[in-house]
Amino acid sequence: IDIELSTLMNNVSQTKLSHGGYPMILDADGIAIVHPTSPGENMKAFAFIENMYSGSEEGVIHYAHEGFNRVNIFTTISELGWKISTVYDENNIIETAIALQNSMYLVAFITLVLFFIVLYVSISRFIRPLHLLNGHMDAVAQGDLTVRSDIHSKDEIGALSANFNTMIESMNNLIGVVKESAADVRNSSENLNAVAEETKASSEEVAHAVNEIAQGSARSAEDDET
Repeated sequence: IDIELSTLMNNVSQTKLSHGGYPMILDADGIAIVHPTSPGENMKAFAFIENMYSGSEEGVIHYAHEGFNRVNIFTTISELGWKISTVYDENNIIETAIALQNSMYLVAFITLVLFFIVLYVSISRFIRPLHLLNGHMDAVAQGDLTVRSDIHSKDEIGALSANFNTMIESMNNLIGVVKESAADVRNSSENLNAVAEETKASSEEVAHAVNEIAQGSARSAEDDET
C-alpha cells in the first residue's frame, strides 16, 4: 500500500496543469499528501484550507496568498475524508478567459462578415435577373419585339423569364395576323376600286348610248313632221 501511495504521490506531483495551476491532496487531518512546496505539513493553519473542511464536500474557494489571488477547486473522497484540489492563479484564468472571449468575438465578427457576404451574393443573384427582365420589358414598351430573355434558372425567376418569352412570341404572332388582315383589306379595297371604275365606265357608255338613241329619235321625229 505504501508503494502504491508513493507511486500515486509521484504521479500526481508530476502532473502539469494549465494556467499555472498545481494539484494538492490533503488527508482527513489536513496533512498535505501531495503539495508542490509543503508535502507532509499540516495545512489547516491556512484559512482557505480550513474552509475546505468546514463547508461542503466540494466547491470553489477564492482567496489571496503570497500576494496572488488564487482559486481552489476541490472535492472530497468520502471513504477517506481526503481532499483533492487544484489551485490556479486567478489572474492566469482571467487572462485566459479574456483571450477566449476575444477569440469568440473575433469568430463572431468573421462569421457575421461571412454571413453578410453570402447574403449580399444571394440577394445580388436574385435581383440581377429581375433587373434584366425589367430592361427587356422597357425595350418592349419602346416597341422592340426582338428581345428575348436568356434566364433559364429552375426557380420562379426562370419561370417568369419563360413566360416573358412566350408573351413576346404571342405578340409577334398577333401582329403578324394583324398585318395579314390589313393586307387582305387593302387588296379588297383595291379590287372594289377597280370594280367601281369599271362600273363608272360602263355607266358612262350606257348614258352615251342612251343619249345618242334619244338624239336619233328626235331627229327621226323632226324628219317625219316635214
